[in-house]
Amino acid sequence: MKLPLLTALFLLFSQFSSAANIDFSQTPNTGWYRSSIQTEDFLITKNKGWMGVNNQNVPNRNAYNGTTDLEIGYGKFTITQQSGDLFSLTSIDAAISWYNRFSIDELLITGFFTNGDTVSNVLNITHRYQSYLLTGFNDISHLMFSGKSLSHGYVAIDNLQILSSDSASLTSVPEPTTFHLLALGIIGLILNFHRKTSLQKI
Repeated sequence: MKLPLLTALFLLFSQFSSAANIDFSQTPNTGWYRSSIQTEDFLITKNKGWMGVNNQNVPNRNAYNGTTDLEIGYGKFTITQQSGDLFSLTSIDAAISWYNRFSIDELLITGFFTNGDTVSNVLNITHRYQSYLLTGFNDISHLMFSGKSLSHGYVAIDNLQILSSDSASLTSVPEPTTFHLLALGIIGLILNFHRKTSLQKI
């Protein structure tokens, strides 16, 4: 009785926890004049500027995390899911990259909702890669990168943690969220309480 209950609850919650890490590892190196780049199930486009996928630690490059990443600069850049489905962004790795003389600069991330509302977060990025947790970027239709750092240099981004309720729309690996862990913890406490109560009656 207990095992089927736990299984059913886990499956119920799992449909909301489809996750993907966009790390550009499956994306071939590109030139800097691409107007769009496809990675995983997402499409990255630009209105101007330069962007490219790079896995080389080249001279004068300020940010390098040892893996393939996306370099963007001198423009605004948008990410959408090719299926048109909504998605959520929970965290991102970012750093100042080529040709930026400032030690700290601002990267503006804006999420767009279907009703026209937006959510924004300004990241104070440096020449070293850092992970940034984001809140409020839930069920957005697309994501835009802009800000001071992209007006006079390049930004390196990697490891976009994407969540979607549609598991079929992502190349995904299910992972427990805070909500799932909390729910399973509460269920465990209830079952433990019932077990102790049953033992006391014996």
